[in-house]
Amino acid sequence: MSAIAGVVDFHGGPVDPALVARMIAPPQPCDLEVRGPVHRSSSALAFCGRRAGRAAFDQPLADSRSDCAIVFDGRIDNRQDVASRLGVDDSARRSDARLVLDGYMSRGLEVIPGLSGDFAFAIWDGRARQLILVRDPLGVRQVCFAPVPQGLAFATDARQLLEIDGVDRRPNMGFFAEWLAGWITHPSDTIYQGIHRVPAAHVLTASASGVRRDRYWDIDPDRRLHYRDDAEYACHFRELFASSVRSRVRSADRVAIALSGGIDSSAITAMAAHVTTTEPVDLRAYNISYPGLPDADEDHYARLVADTHGVPLVTITFARRSCFAMWRRAASARSMCRSTKRRRRTDASSCSTARGATNGSGARPIMQPISSDRAA
Repeated sequence: MSAIAGVVDFHGGPVDPALVARMIAPPQPCDLEVRGPVHRSSSALAFCGRRAGRAAFDQPLADSRSDCAIVFDGRIDNRQDVASRLGVDDSARRSDARLVLDGYMSRGLEVIPGLSGDFAFAIWDGRARQLILVRDPLGVRQVCFAPVPQGLAFATDARQLLEIDGVDRRPNMGFFAEWLAGWITHPSDTIYQGIHRVPAAHVLTASASGVRRDRYWDIDPDRRLHYRDDAEYACHFRELFASSVRSRVRSADRVAIALSGGIDSSAITAMAAHVTTTEPVDLRAYNISYPGLPDADEDHYARLVADTHGVPLVTITFARRSCFAMWRRAASARSMCRSTKRRRRTDASSCSTARGATNGSGARPIMQPISSDRAA
């Protein structure tokens, strides 16, 4: 668990590090450690995370020669491939953040399409006075941003940006309408009108001349694998499966698995136990038990899998009373909604107007998506 935050000024003006400190501060006392903000070259960057047993905790990272700095949230899975292309040593002492920063200083934006994993990061290039925000191909991690006078602010969570005076925090009714409909057509939207987010598989480059958003990865529907028999396909799958699981336990001192006893979670548990036999990792499985509900209770199967592979199992008992109380609250809220029909009609009208441009009514959307072209 980690988070990043920062503010940059494209025109060389000062940036308040105290503002970034408020943005990155954990909401309550916890075991997260805050690093930064690092204040230099009209920028202030900060990082917050839990110090893992074997992970380098060296952020924010800054390079004085290139005047570049990075804050990185996530994990790079293909470290060896990236290091090989860059011609550097894939040492355990070199963190993922350092590897990405070295890649940017060596290859610029060309390093980004070659990255694989779950990540979101920000690079401030003081020489070019530009900010680069990147989100992983599947959008597992997140990075949001908002315009500020003379520059841009960014953070892992949109709520961090509410620390900035002047950010438009009005509800984005268009986003809520799409979310309720189950069809998100504006992936850069958030619940706030004045805050955007970088879509999955995109890189955003911002400077004084504007903002540019580009897709750096997409699925190739024409790619095909051709093997001689099923055994070769199975062998290739096992290699990919082992690599995927191994990459998710790398540099972690504690690993949790949601184990239901079904095929998917059981296979992941077995592979995790296999790839961590030589690693000092605290591997534990977790299961939810439903006493008295035999059709839903999978604790027996989860325990068989855990015992077979020597993985400690933590069982969490489902509390019926808590669930029933939640249902009663939901029913009460529904009754309240029924008694306020006039308010409901107003809200529905607002949602319709928010996305009116998509249904032919001619209404203007509340938030315009950022163009992939450079905009002033």
